[in-house]
Amino acid sequence: MPDDTPHGPAPRRRYRPVLILLAFLFLVEAWLWGHMAPVVRWIADLIPFERFKHWVAERARHLPPYAALALFLSPLLLLEPLEGIAVWAYAHKHWIFGSLCLLAVKLIGVGVMAFLFAACEPQLLSIGWFARLVALFLKVKVWAEAEVEPVKAALRHLRARVLAEFQAHGGFGRRIAALRRRIFSRNRA
Repeated sequence: MPDDTPHGPAPRRRYRPVLILLAFLFLVEAWLWGHMAPVVRWIADLIPFERFKHWVAERARHLPPYAALALFLSPLLLLEPLEGIAVWAYAHKHWIFGSLCLLAVKLIGVGVMAFLFAACEPQLLSIGWFARLVALFLKVKVWAEAEVEPVKAALRHLRARVLAEFQAHGGFGRRIAALRRRIFSRNRA
């Protein structure tokens, strides 16, 4: 298969770095979605939230499908203003505050939505278009993992080579110590 067509490289090859970046970002979101439940549970244990969480889960089980969808999407509506604050903070060069706002949006939003999805899953999946969207999400996740896997494998291989190189030449600690001695001897001279 030729690399170039009369109109330049094949679109898939031309946009491959962008596709890998999008796949990576998608996997970060999917990882957050999958791993936020323990963090949300830990935060919920810090405050007397367990009864409220149980109450919400119990009520969610009895909601009709579209009411469950509204409940599931409610964190997005509540957290959007926080993203606006983050953008304002970045625009005014308040980098740490803006980053903390975005981190809060991700941690709280993804964690709460994961809890609400688990509480409302049967009703949500009874909505045809939502069930197809979830199936598409799962397919995109498989695609993203396949796209990112060669990059991850290359990084693992590079890490192994670097570690082997350090171990072959006296170990990492000794190399750092030698570098520090050279730096400090130059400073004294």
